[in-house]
Amino acid sequence: MNKELVKERFDKSLKTYDSNAKIQKSIASKLFKLSQDHFSVTNQTIFEIGCGTGFLTREIMNKAPKHIFANDLNPNAIFSLLSKMSNEEKSKIDFLSGDIEKIDFPANTNSIFSASTIQWITDIRAFAEKLHHSTDKQATIAISSFGNKNLYEIKEITGAGLTYDTSKLLDAFKKHFDILHFEEETKCIYFQSPIDILRHLKLTGVNGISKTTWNKSSLQNFQRKYSQYQSDKGYTLTYNPLYIIGKKKNV
Repeated sequence: MNKELVKERFDKSLKTYDSNAKIQKSIASKLFKLSQDHFSVTNQTIFEIGCGTGFLTREIMNKAPKHIFANDLNPNAIFSLLSKMSNEEKSKIDFLSGDIEKIDFPANTNSIFSASTIQWITDIRAFAEKLHHSTDKQATIAISSFGNKNLYEIKEITGAGLTYDTSKLLDAFKKHFDILHFEEETKCIYFQSPIDILRHLKLTGVNGISKTTWNKSSLQNFQRKYSQYQSDKGYTLTYNPLYIIGKKKNV
């Protein structure tokens, strides 16, 4: 996986992300609500992985945590989030930019949060083990990723897309955490044309898996093939979020 390309695509979408990433915002909101059924972040030290422009960060901040360590691959996303915060909020947050598979985690955090990020991780087993070692004895996790139906229309037509393995993902976390809640859902959004779908992917930066050069012929071919995903509501694009809430095993 070319993480520099991932970083570049999200960087280009920073100004348009918040107004176009409605699915990602709803996922972050639901993940936080699910977490609150099992634990509180009030007066807790939180580590958020993949904070982006702050959909989930703002949910956490509203519940008065003691401190937040917020990570993102793209430092410009962090600067964007910081610009939206009050001085009081800024005093409660430290930013850690960089690849989550390479940087050191803050020690003894109470909870780990991550929304729509860990699908970019190449070694999920090592990641889950790193979470376990860096957290305190009663630590909790609230993480969302995606299942194999995610953006399947794009993958079927272009051949480009991430490989999602739900069982491998769950097995990695089950080794180190008791799973308190697991949920999978399908969320479809509709567009007036296939070109609008390509525009949506560009404006949200989620097309960071490969470089595609479009010309008149390839665009026409894409539109023709996408007709199989047309319904009365429009052209369908499918998101397949997964939600995991867990508590650290102490063995």
